[in-house]
Formats: sequence, structure tokens, C-alpha cells
Amino acid sequence: MKSGVEKLLRGADIEVTDGFQHGVERYVELVREVNAALSLVSAQDVALLDEVHIPDALSLAPWVVRAAGDGGPHLDIGSGGGFPAIPLALLFPARPTVLVERSSRKAGFLQRVVGALKLPSVQVLEGEYPAVGGTVEFKCCTARAVEKPERVQGAILQRLRPGAVFLCQSGKLAGVDPKMFHVEHIRDEWAERGLRRGSLAVVSREAFLRNKGDSIDDLD
Repeated sequence: MKSGVEKLLRGADIEVTDGFQHGVERYVELVREVNAALSLVSAQDVALLDEVHIPDALSLAPWVVRAAGDGGPHLDIGSGGGFPAIPLALLFPARPTVLVERSSRKAGFLQRVVGALKLPSVQVLEGEYPAVGGTVEFKCCTARAVEKPERVQGAILQRLRPGAVFLCQSGKLAGVDPKMFHVEHIRDEWAERGLRRGSLAVVSREAFLRNKGDSIDDLD
């Protein structure tokens, strides 16, 4: 795991266990074993899983905790190869997590990962959101790399209850009514160190409280 990641996690009072470290190593192995056949990540990124994809996924961990506490359910849409949901599930193994993936082959891979890594709190659903997974209640929702982000974002926002958040990494949000939603653009130490890919916006129906020291620019 890239230098500095563990320190940032511990600085956010998130425990990093030996079991987590071993789980991440095994997960990276599983992705590399099948990537040529399933195209889980780009060919050039296969060698960069530890340096790029794992830190990017874990950069959401402090925001998941702030949104969902120790055990609030996490919904991940368009899970693909399992980023960011699987690294987060390894970090928080007791947290109920639902992965929605429309590709049967990738959903099958995710089922294999869940079994191999012994993650009983993780459920994999095969299908397209919200036809599949649309009734799943969540405190935190992610959708890192969906094909049609505007459509999926609309479905997420319709189901976003007060107290829950959508951690958006897909760029500019479209059609967000500022009278209904609070949108904050996050610029934290993870971003400053280049450990997060792209941007992060936190969307909620209520003002989202942040810890002192984070730099947040309101987009409303």
C-alpha cells in the first residue's frame, strides 16, 4: 500500500489491522489474475493497483465514517472490479455493503472476491440500478465509474434520505436542486497528496458536518 495511506487512516481514527493488509494483497492478486479477460482496470493500471486504485478507494474512508458511523450501510453502484467498495469493505468488515453490477461476468468475479476474502457482510446484486438495488436503504452511496452518471445520479438523489450522503467522484453533478440538496466539494489531505483520483463531492439533504481543518468549497 502506498506510503502515507496508513498514516492518514490512523490520523482519522480508523484502525488498520494485519488482516486488512493481507486482504488488500489478496484482492490485488485476484484482480490481476482475471484482468486480461474481464478488463476490470485498464492494462496500464494493472501494475498500479497498490499505488493508484487502492489509495483512491481508501480516500473515501473518513467520509464514509462521518456519513455512516461505524456500521451504517454502504451501497456501491456499478462496482465493476470492486473499487472503491471492496477495499472499504476490507477496512470495515462489519459494515453491511451492497454491490450492484450489471455485467454478469464482473458480478461473478465480485462474488468470488467476497468468498475468497471472507466478507459475509457484502452482498453482490447483478443488474442495472435502480431496477436492481433500487430498494436498498443506505447511509452512504458510491458510484465510481458508471456508464451514464447523469441517469444513475438522478436515481440516487431520488432515494437519498435525510442523514444519508452520496459520495460523487464522477465529476460535475447535473440537475441538483439547491433547494433540496446540499453539495460540498472536498479538498482534503488525500487530494493534496494526490491519493484521490479526480474530484469528490458530498451530496446530502442536510448540511454535512465536517471536521475542523478540512477545506471545503460550497458549490451551491
